[in-house]
Amino acid sequence: MRSGIPNDREPGDAAAAQALGVDPARIVVLDTPTDTAREAYALREFLGTEARFVLVTSASHMPRSVQHFERVGLAPIASPTHVLTGRGRPVSVDNDKIGQSH
Repeated sequence: MRSGIPNDREPGDAAAAQALGVDPARIVVLDTPTDTAREAYALREFLGTEARFVLVTSASHMPRSVQHFERVGLAPIASPTHVLTGRGRPVSVDNDKIGQSH
């Protein structure tokens, strides 16, 4: 586990967080887990079960990722990325309209 340093698996995540204004001292990289299930256990060990956190991963991977974290007693707040349309192009989401009926 390191602070503020990207790891080999996700090389740009810590750097991207810093570019978005996250204080490097608040960034923790879990660099020993080798898959999502192990990440869930490692995060539970680091945060405990009461902590709130945002789970950021690709939209296609999100349902399975959430299940892994819920199985170990965590309650992630899902924040999917890389949402694709049927044509394989990214789609933008208007957060102000989420949950509104049309």
